Amino acid sequence: LLFQPATNWTIYASYSESYVPADPDDQDINGDNPFIPLVGEQVEFGVKTEDLFDGRVSGSIALFRIEQLNLMNSFTCPLGVCYDQLGKARSDGVEIEADLRPTDSWQLAFGYAYTDARVIASNVPVQVGAQLANSPKHSANVWSNYDFGNGFRLGTGLAYVSDYQGVV
Repeated sequence: LLFQPATNWTIYASYSESYVPADPDDQDINGDNPFIPLVGEQVEFGVKTEDLFDGRVSGSIALFRIEQLNLMNSFTCPLGVCYDQLGKARSDGVEIEADLRPTDSWQLAFGYAYTDARVIASNVPVQVGAQLANSPKHSANVWSNYDFGNGFRLGTGLAYVSDYQGVV
């Protein structure tokens, strides 16, 4: 759903659903595969702007919520790596991006995301409230490019990701 109150502003909302069958190679501690598909829903609201200040500034901000049911959880077991399914997970967050062009040859891009991704229901009570694996709370980046106009462009950037529990 898009609403464009001016030519360089867009307010939007989106909704999506997902369905991912369980991997047939995943097994539980008994060597079985009783897993049901992962299902999810995402809702997002945001504002985008472009071509501000004679085309030198563009940006966006978005708020989102993702809910997933039947997430897979891996753990070490006598069979090697085993899996079980979590009850439910939720990710709430915000993303901010900006693209600046101080001159015709120089571009700066910034981005930041805050994501609170947590287990909200589980068959293992100690997992409830835990941060989801592979989901940092904070991430940010800044990139700069300079175009010398002779086919040569030089760029550099930095990226930051806060601590998180990683799972391969």
